[in-house]
Amino acid sequence: NRNSVDLDFDLLDETKEQEVFDKLQKITAGYGTLTSSKIKHFNLLNVISYAPGAQQIKVEVNRRQFGSKYEVMTLLGISMLVMVKEDMFAHKLMAMYERIGKTSRDIFDVYFFYKKMWETNKTIVEQRAGMPFKELLQKCIDKLEQLDNKHILDGLGELLTEPQKDWARAKLKTETVFLLKLALSNEK
Repeated sequence: NRNSVDLDFDLLDETKEQEVFDKLQKITAGYGTLTSSKIKHFNLLNVISYAPGAQQIKVEVNRRQFGSKYEVMTLLGISMLVMVKEDMFAHKLMAMYERIGKTSRDIFDVYFFYKKMWETNKTIVEQRAGMPFKELLQKCIDKLEQLDNKHILDGLGELLTEPQKDWARAKLKTETVFLLKLALSNEK
């Protein structure tokens, strides 16, 4: 959503769903006006607005289990479980596939992950997509090639500097397609 900043989490213990939802509701309400708070089919959702006319902050906790793995990482002295890179990449690839034409931030993330040479958990992709990994890559390529480049900054532009916007307009689509084709050619 181009009018929101998203914070995404996974529910690791489904027995604590209501407890997590209640605590998250209290925490988010402390940072602004709670504009939406509900337990949805696939996620727990809280949306806050911290100032009139400003972007909303959407905090989602995914309820679906895809067999993702997590590792302990520390940020500013706080230890937390963070999804491993290959699983994160798999979910981002699926997000791009599902949302091409709606937002471009997923395209940027896929480009970034491929440039960093991250591995992809193909099992998660195939489980979520219901098709072989190679087929999903080809469908992503086809969808990206059909995307009108005038929409390449949708959902992304407010996060970039002017020089980054110029680069994205000129190169993001073609370079991401190139990297996807390279990944496809490396598949046996």
